[in-house]
Amino acid sequence: MNAINLSDLLSIVENFSGKGYLYLPKSKAWDLNMYCAIVEDEEDKLSNQELIDARNLKYALGIGAVQDIISNASSQKDDIDLLDLLNALKFYYDNDAFIEF
Repeated sequence: MNAINLSDLLSIVENFSGKGYLYLPKSKAWDLNMYCAIVEDEEDKLSNQELIDARNLKYALGIGAVQDIISNASSQKDDIDLLDLLNALKFYYDNDAFIEF
């Protein structure tokens, strides 16, 4: 399991394989400084279940979906910034659809 803040993840998500899962805090509004975790597979999840529970994390999206969201947003807007990427991620999470800029 990789622990990282969301802004760092959005900046380097293309470096991850398309496999894995993004976990975010259950009860916190999404922001760029929030702690998140990348879980590689079910075995990784099981071996880190205590940490996932202690940090009150829940599954949010697959890493492949996060990569697709970033790619889609970046293709629409030349001057995309981290806040735009956060909004695209949140929009996808809430609507199961890509944002239109």
